[in-house]
Amino acid sequence: MNTERHFEHGTPGEVVPSGRHDPEGRRRQLVRAAAELIPEVGLAKLTHRLVAQRAGVSLGSTTRYFANLDELRKAGLTEMSELLEEDLASTRARLEAEGVTPESLTEDIAEFLDQHELVRISIELMVAANADPVLRPLANHWADGIVDMLTPTLGPVVARGVVLIMDGATMHASVNEAPLPKELLREILATMLPVAVPPSGEA
Repeated sequence: MNTERHFEHGTPGEVVPSGRHDPEGRRRQLVRAAAELIPEVGLAKLTHRLVAQRAGVSLGSTTRYFANLDELRKAGLTEMSELLEEDLASTRARLEAEGVTPESLTEDIAEFLDQHELVRISIELMVAANADPVLRPLANHWADGIVDMLTPTLGPVVARGVVLIMDGATMHASVNEAPLPKELLREILATMLPVAVPPSGEA
């Protein structure tokens, strides 16, 4: 699985001509810059100036297209969540091909934890949702998608338990130099999964 993606943006410091002729394009440019910066500097340190510099536009562009900093932050968070959506699709494809087993879940979680950008995005979404209830559906979307995906084979309780393990492992990876060892993850998951579910289409 490879969900690495680079947001396209202007050269830092480059002032791009006014977006009068393409306001939607300029807005997207600012949103991508915000999405790229949030995992790097954290939501609390995001500023109009940083976004403008990363996007390569004038500082006034940020206030022209966004009423305030909160609006720009929310737009950036929404853009960031698309990376998690890609990861969810990759997880679904893996489990359909390999079946739901401690081994397949361990491999998927371990790959996620090794992608530092995705870990930072998850944490920033959690922090933002804690501060602003409006953002909670956005923060919960990925986790709810995992639960919905696992429930038909594992049941709702075990499926939710797997997500809680993933949440804890994500938090652990964000504050430690290395994620949880794969063998430990596998052992934890093995205690939860009642049976190994074969790939789709197999008896």
